[in-house]
Amino acid sequence: MAVDPSSKKMGWALYENGQYRKSGVISPESFEDAVGKCGKVVDGLKALDWLVIEDTFYGKNIKTLKVLERFKAIFPVLAAVKFVGVVTETVTPNQWQSKMLGSSKNMDRKTRKQQSILVASDAAKKQIWDDNEADAVNIGRYFIIYGKANK
Repeated sequence: MAVDPSSKKMGWALYENGQYRKSGVISPESFEDAVGKCGKVVDGLKALDWLVIEDTFYGKNIKTLKVLERFKAIFPVLAAVKFVGVVTETVTPNQWQSKMLGSSKNMDRKTRKQQSILVASDAAKKQIWDDNEADAVNIGRYFIIYGKANK
């Protein structure tokens, strides 16, 4: 499972045996709502070996950082409660974007998001419209190809 955490729109993607299965977006109204919606996703899983989540970008706004860290913790905590021994890893935006999107450092944000949607849609073999969902799909693919999920 891969997660692109956010307090507004949280993308998630599920993989089984290295293959994309499904993905979606959670749009929480509050932290408590996010816990409930993420809980429904986790409750629907029969097994979970790994969880990779995008690391928080440490910008200048400490208030935003604190909020994101809370939201980032939801899936790992819920997964650990249901699935003993699940491996949880983080990946930085630069790590997965440079491998999955090419040289993302030279792309502006809008172009990077469009590229993420194109790459994820190709990997999922379906049109993905939301960049948060696309990011989660690409984070999962990155982890399968380059991370510990392939070991």
